[in-house]
Amino acid sequence: MYYPDPEKGPWVGIERVPAPPGAVDVVALRVRGVSMEPVYRNGDLLYIHQHDGWDVESCIGKDCVVELAAGQVYVKRLERHNGKMRLVSHNHPVMNDAAVVWASPIEWVKRA
Repeated sequence: MYYPDPEKGPWVGIERVPAPPGAVDVVALRVRGVSMEPVYRNGDLLYIHQHDGWDVESCIGKDCVVELAAGQVYVKRLERHNGKMRLVSHNHPVMNDAAVVWASPIEWVKRA
């Protein structure tokens, strides 16, 4: 996962928020929607570590920020089912056969 300079390209105008105490190399994403309520609510900030080369297999069974091959980014629990990846929500149908590009476990949550 690569995060370009926030002052250039598609990241221009992004919201900047403070990192959790003692955290380094983190990125925050704001939840939009209700598919993972009551665990993650609309407006919550989810913090993940920023680095290259995530091991998707190590994320199985965890709540993660996940990017699919088509470019969508979701907050879901990552599971393996019948040898394929699937994304599980609390309030949304399961997404089977997900083409996961990267996944990063959620490390911190700041409630909206």
